[in-house]
Amino acid sequence: MQLFSLTLGLALLGSSGGGGQDFQVLQPWPSAQASAGETLMLNCTVTKRGLPGPVKWLKGSGSNHQLIYAEIGSFPRVTRAVPSSVSDYSIHISDIRPEDAGTYYCVKFKKEPPDEEYQRGTGTVVSVGGLSTSAASAVGGAACVLVLLLLIAIYFYLRKRRGLSRHSPRSPAPTSDPSSCPHQPNDGKDKNILYAELLHVSGAQLPQKSPVGEQTEYAVIKAAPAASR
Repeated sequence: MQLFSLTLGLALLGSSGGGGQDFQVLQPWPSAQASAGETLMLNCTVTKRGLPGPVKWLKGSGSNHQLIYAEIGSFPRVTRAVPSSVSDYSIHISDIRPEDAGTYYCVKFKKEPPDEEYQRGTGTVVSVGGLSTSAASAVGGAACVLVLLLLIAIYFYLRKRRGLSRHSPRSPAPTSDPSSCPHQPNDGKDKNILYAELLHVSGAQLPQKSPVGEQTEYAVIKAAPAASR
């Protein structure tokens, strides 16, 4: 009879709210691997018996640990896999990055006093590789679009340059035609002089003889005929 009472007492103590040895934090996968840009799932389950208090995810151990997820707070890239579950605390980490590599722990905390660990899982070591196939395809597609736009811009730039050079005005070629020489303006001071031109002519056209082949400059003045009196 006394043996039966002792056994019953131990059973009741083990199932009490003070925390029994049947409570466990289970992290089934010791390691996990993901490529950059993917979504990684970290598994964690707990038994329903245990002290009241939250379950959190930590990265690293000791005083240098980093809070990854808790029920209270903002964690943009981390969500619960099974929201509101009292036994499944698995999480999803989206847009995995190289700095996300490390060891992640699922940790049960006591409610009183707060922030005191009650039990933690064995940990999951996360390694991060290069870009996933889908992410690499997206990056490659974006690069091709940028190169195509650059080539189109260069094409239209060169085409515009050729169009401007084709339609640009050209300076008239020099001519020896006397009529193309600019006339001196007639400001009205002397109405008998129409205009004067400075011509380059050969020696054969000069009134006086000059050495053969020598060019001489002289002025030709045209005057209006004198009015008869």
